[in-house]
Amino acid sequence: KDDEEPSIAAGYNSSDWKLPLYVLLLDGQAQKIVDWLSNRSANRAFRFFSSLLEMLQKQLATSARAAATRDDLLGLLLDGTLTQSWCLSAALSEIEMESSTRIALLKMLAQNDEAEKPDARVYLEDGERVSLKDSYLDFASQSLLLGLKDEAKLFLERAAIDRPELWNYTRQHSFGGEIVRWVLASAIGCCLSNRNAGVREAIPAELWNAIPGSAKRR
Repeated sequence: KDDEEPSIAAGYNSSDWKLPLYVLLLDGQAQKIVDWLSNRSANRAFRFFSSLLEMLQKQLATSARAAATRDDLLGLLLDGTLTQSWCLSAALSEIEMESSTRIALLKMLAQNDEAEKPDARVYLEDGERVSLKDSYLDFASQSLLLGLKDEAKLFLERAAIDRPELWNYTRQHSFGGEIVRWVLASAIGCCLSNRNAGVREAIPAELWNAIPGSAKRR
């Protein structure tokens, strides 16, 4: 297989790709893996690297080698050796760490304005799998709980969750992810603005756009 093999898009459940690279990770070659994944879109790199770190996290309790690999990886992230947003996001999503380390990495990620390659099939893939937008929404929530309001605002903006349309509500049984994302984003936004949630949060985009700006501000 070569790098264009379609299974790279679903690397988190493709053992042909995942297991050999996991061995490289345990062998201290995280930089090599990150360099290889950097040729993919940010979402695909994030998903694949997350799958490797999920395996690492599961082994921590039984493997000293896995624990050492975790510590080395966190060191590379904290000292700025690995700076890719998707790489930081994968670590924050999958690895358990001390609060001080999580706060430091959240601050680093919030200030990282690195351009990200879009997927050709973003809508289809993001509708079925965890994406960077999902992780940014999660990090906005984490930051808020850790007292990092500025970072929470930046993550919420980066998540760029659109107000659901009528179609999303009528098809929520099949595509409920959009509604869930909006509810969480609205809750975070209300906390950051020190206001109570109301019916305005549930208004579909078509109706919201028809409301005069003066009425929205009331």
